Amino acid sequence: MLLAIDDDSGAVASAALTYGLPGAVMLELALAGRIESTGKHLVVTNPAPTGDDILDQALGLIQASAKPRDAKHWVRAIRGKVKGLNDRVAQRLIDHGIVRREEHRTLGIFRSQRYPALSDTPEAEARDRLRVAVLGRDAVD
Repeated sequence: MLLAIDDDSGAVASAALTYGLPGAVMLELALAGRIESTGKHLVVTNPAPTGDDILDQALGLIQASAKPRDAKHWVRAIRGKVKGLNDRVAQRLIDHGIVRREEHRTLGIFRSQRYPALSDTPEAEARDRLRVAVLGRDAVD
């Protein structure tokens, strides 16, 4: 979510969160060694709880599936069945002092939330972690 927040305005690119946040949940599960790809399908390799309620809920969905499914299916399933995902992740960022919540109105009518960052460091660390996950350990050097 932090990567979907505009650095200047604090506005969230909600379109990026539609599939990006569920994809990030799956990436976190993979990095934690809980799921892996067997080519076309994602499978649970370690059903032990991670200690994170969002990750554990997503892991439970995958574990409970009667048949193997692909990543596209799980992105949609996580998006639809992990209720309040965007708000829960935003609240975590607030609780950790990474962003603050601001009420914003467009045309004085339409309400929305903005989340200006309190520091550039957490976003830089998130980008580095993503580079390592996608490109390997030497990607940060």
